[in-house]
Amino acid sequence: MSLESAPAPAPHLTVDILGLCPSVRDEVCVSVQVYGGRTCYVIEDRLRSKFYRLGLAEYTFVSLLDGQTTIAEAMGRTAEVCGSEGLEEREIATLCKWLLECSLITTEQSSSESRLEEGRAKQRARKVLGNANPMLQKIPLCNPMPVLRHLDPLATTVFGVFGFAIWILAVGFATFALWGSWDEFSAAGIHVLARENWLVLLATWLGLKLVHEAGHALACRRYGGHVRESGIVLILFAPMPYVDVTDAWKIDGKWQRVMISAAGMYAEIFCAAIAALVWTSSFDPFVRQHAMNVIVTATVMTLLVNANPLMRFDGYYMLIDALELPNLATHGRQWLAAATRRHFMGMDVRNPDRAEGSPAVVATYAIASLVWRWIVCVSLVLSAAVLMHGAGTAIAIIAIGLWVGLPCCRWIRMLMENRLVRYRRMACITAVAAGTLWMCWSVVPWYSRGTVPLVVDYHHPHEVRIGADGFLDRLTVSVGDVVSRGQILARLSNRELELEYQDLLLDLETSEARYRGFVTDESIAAAAVEQQVQASLRSRLTELERQLGGLVVCSPADGVIARCDVESREGAFIHRGERLFLIGSPGSEKMIGLVDQADVDAFRRGQGQRVDVRLWGMGERPIAGRIDRVLPRAEVSLPHAALGADAGGPLPVRLNPQATNDSDAMQLIAPRFPVLIDLVGGEIDHVMPGQTGYARLVYRDGTLGRAVRDSLADWIEDKRAMLTMHR
Repeated sequence: MSLESAPAPAPHLTVDILGLCPSVRDEVCVSVQVYGGRTCYVIEDRLRSKFYRLGLAEYTFVSLLDGQTTIAEAMGRTAEVCGSEGLEEREIATLCKWLLECSLITTEQSSSESRLEEGRAKQRARKVLGNANPMLQKIPLCNPMPVLRHLDPLATTVFGVFGFAIWILAVGFATFALWGSWDEFSAAGIHVLARENWLVLLATWLGLKLVHEAGHALACRRYGGHVRESGIVLILFAPMPYVDVTDAWKIDGKWQRVMISAAGMYAEIFCAAIAALVWTSSFDPFVRQHAMNVIVTATVMTLLVNANPLMRFDGYYMLIDALELPNLATHGRQWLAAATRRHFMGMDVRNPDRAEGSPAVVATYAIASLVWRWIVCVSLVLSAAVLMHGAGTAIAIIAIGLWVGLPCCRWIRMLMENRLVRYRRMACITAVAAGTLWMCWSVVPWYSRGTVPLVVDYHHPHEVRIGADGFLDRLTVSVGDVVSRGQILARLSNRELELEYQDLLLDLETSEARYRGFVTDESIAAAAVEQQVQASLRSRLTELERQLGGLVVCSPADGVIARCDVESREGAFIHRGERLFLIGSPGSEKMIGLVDQADVDAFRRGQGQRVDVRLWGMGERPIAGRIDRVLPRAEVSLPHAALGADAGGPLPVRLNPQATNDSDAMQLIAPRFPVLIDLVGGEIDHVMPGQTGYARLVYRDGTLGRAVRDSLADWIEDKRAMLTMHR
């Protein structure tokens, strides 16, 4: 008698799912909610602390899965109960696959040893990968419920009407007090990120995060939730406390869930308000610095991180609850995956069915969150590489491998195993994309705009310099006055020269008297010597007369006083050769700009090219100009005081320690190249010296691809420089 072994169960890939009899796990429980005006069912997996939301048709189907009813029978009964809102076979298959992936139901096949071992292997792999990520480590510590139960009265007070009134009064009064000292506060805020303040700032941050998480926990208890777990998350090895308030999903009121999500920021802003009141009322530098740390950390840093809805922090959960868009991030990832499979791989994939949120909202959020996630990842990698030296570089390499390498490996594996992929279509799209990238890199031009601050001034003005040392007694003209040739501009005095001149006159008279005596006495040799003395005295007198004449400054030509270098120096001593005035000739106006180093090559190549000029006081209509030439040397001197920031101009300046006159009192912080620009047409008759504005040159700056590369390189370099500066 031969014994035949029972046939082995069919592999799970070939099983007819309609004949399966799955059952819902015993650890799963259900609660009813009204969400978006519709009744829904919240599925709680107590074993894994996860929550899921189902609609009426989905819940009806799931509730029939008792281990004895087949999927086909459950689908039929669901259609009887829900009518036209029942589920199609494709939707049933998708729902069953999702229920199995979430481990909410079990089947004979899924309970087989091979499937259990496969699930355990996947779980071990996820755990290993999670522990291998040096950027993010989650360490559970304890169950906080024994402590929180004793704090229930405090939670009721803090998140009640009385607590909210106190919060409003404190924040409002602190805002008013801080606004009155805003200039002082903003000036003191630049020291918050100073290197010597790092440890104190870190301690402040940790303390506020404890308050933040305590706010979440108390709010969850206030509205009847259960806090399952608390612990520490290490982000780039920086500790950050956390609490598990996923029980908030069971709370029916959406605004109560929003309040639980916002409770951390609510608590931190209250701490910031108290710190602001301390800062405005204290005069102790130590106390004020700590208060400043609390204010900046609890407001700026918290709002930038926690309130950002593009990451799954408080702002995200507030958004999805307030707008009733559950699983927005998950739907966004599914949309990206489906779009990639459909458009790139040519697979017949439909977008996941969603009962809430328009496709445009989901797609927009998916793209925005993806871009933001990459920015954050790059910032974290740069921070690790810069702040931790060699170890940071190793951490950055591991993080890049986990964030980029593993998804690429999964995609490659899917491409190799999935028979639905249209490789010809994918190859064509890849070729087109590669060709487009090559065109952008090598062919498509990129145009940049170089903007140059400028001032209208006279070209080649006449310089008026003093001919002798002297004290400035009086100026007879000022800037803008029209003068004529020979007109007196200033008077100086030099008492020493005048006395020396009088002494020389007396010496000359004495010498002439001696000469006459020698002639009378017929002393020929002595008379000849005295004649030489008289010649020397007359030569010196002529020189003194020239110098004394130089103390009266006259205009060398007709024109307009364009600049006065000694306007504020009346009574001061002026050295010989110093410039007193610049006199410009009407009709010789020219625009003088200062080009930054980054744009100087473009302006040199654009010599003779037209530029758009805008001058203040002449409306929004641009004026046509033409580049004359760029001077070869960069300078820190200002061609006109109106360009300096101290006079309301656009260029940052500083005091010139080597200044010799008023016009050189300030100098540029960074050197710039002077450029001369001519006005084209009849606009020259409408401009005035001293008018400021700017000229804009549009020029080709390489290709589009190289421009993107340079922008990214500059952004990364700026981040590295900033981190290095604060290291």
